[in-house]
Amino acid sequence: MTVSAAVRWPSITRPPRAPLAATIARLLFERAVHKIPVRATYPGGASIGGGSPESPAFELVRPRAYFARLGRDSKIGFGEAYMAGDWRAAPGTDLADLLTPFAARLASLVPEPLQRLRTIVDQRIPTSHENTLDGSRDNVRAHYDLSNDLFGSFLDPTMSYSAAWFHESESVGAAMGLEEAQLRKIDGVLDWWRVEDIDDRHLLRLRAEMRLPGLAWLGLIIDADDQGRTLFRQRALFHPRGLAGHLYWAMVYPFHGFVFGGMQRNIARAAECLPPGGTTTWQPTGAR
Repeated sequence: MTVSAAVRWPSITRPPRAPLAATIARLLFERAVHKIPVRATYPGGASIGGGSPESPAFELVRPRAYFARLGRDSKIGFGEAYMAGDWRAAPGTDLADLLTPFAARLASLVPEPLQRLRTIVDQRIPTSHENTLDGSRDNVRAHYDLSNDLFGSFLDPTMSYSAAWFHESESVGAAMGLEEAQLRKIDGVLDWWRVEDIDDRHLLRLRAEMRLPGLAWLGLIIDADDQGRTLFRQRALFHPRGLAGHLYWAMVYPFHGFVFGGMQRNIARAAECLPPGGTTTWQPTGAR
């Protein structure tokens, strides 16, 4: 256990005791690395795997602890073993290059007959955590209602909880910083829409700026009913340009209920959680 891991994550200081699970995990791991272009090295110098000497290398620092975590907690054991320093990318190996071959074959690393035993190995989700209407709200709160200190430890200063945009022509070494890439993403998303009309506390009408075979608007409307309750409505309008516009609308129309319906529910949930007079920001996570 490294000093930094012991200080930052005291809950993983001691690996679990699971000799049988660790033995099974070791057999499965060694079987897997023989099938992919990587090398796994042990403290004694032994090396296994289907890769060449130039392939990414997986260095097992504390094999016993690594396999115990992997066998006991199949979902998070791999990540916790990395946090604890039980394994690492060998010197000269980039972590992303090492993990990519595993990710590309994730569905086939474990033999199919053994995959059927997953329901026995994995712990069942408690009934209180099921995604019912009330359960989903509690799950979201447990995941996101955390201090900014936590998110600030791995997010950029904009606290954007979605993927940044890096320029495709830039190499990894020359790529801009995370904050600049996040600002590029935010600017790009905002460039999709232009504010065409706004009526404070009642209407926000946006006109689409992306390339479309026609003109598109999105209206967000706030009203009140006779009992003083707030009504939130969305209205999407599209004026097709020629045959291509009509075909485009016919193809995307069936998906509008999912896209705009989900957007409407997310905005409504965010508003319900606000105190009187409070404000919030909403980050769309669509792809350009």
